Amino acid sequence: MKTLILHAESFSYTPVAKEIRSAEEASTNTINLGRCLVVFVAVEAGDESKSGLYELFSEQLGSALREVGENVLVLYPFVHLTDSPAKPLVALEILKQLELKLRDRGTHAMRAPFGWTKKFSISVFGHPLAERSFRF
Repeated sequence: MKTLILHAESFSYTPVAKEIRSAEEASTNTINLGRCLVVFVAVEAGDESKSGLYELFSEQLGSALREVGENVLVLYPFVHLTDSPAKPLVALEILKQLELKLRDRGTHAMRAPFGWTKKFSISVFGHPLAERSFRF
């Protein structure tokens, strides 16, 4: 799994159109958020067999949230971060499980719809911890 994590001053996205047949149902309303951590996530082939993936992921993101003083996190499916994506249904299930794990840890976690073309706007803070990339 590859991620790009951005500490956002503001973030909004609008689902525009389904990109794949297995896209989940979603509203096409614009979602507007204030301060949050935006986690662009690409689930990769083989991630489903990685032991401890959910725990490691949620620990890292919990640490990132504490470091920047936020509690709101957006998982944003972004397949463009990888050359070896997981199959769509596998990726969707992993993202759902990650969201649940984060919520179990007390994080206000939400997920942008999977399988959609979306337009987004983001304003990122300029401090040293505002941009990070991880591979799990």
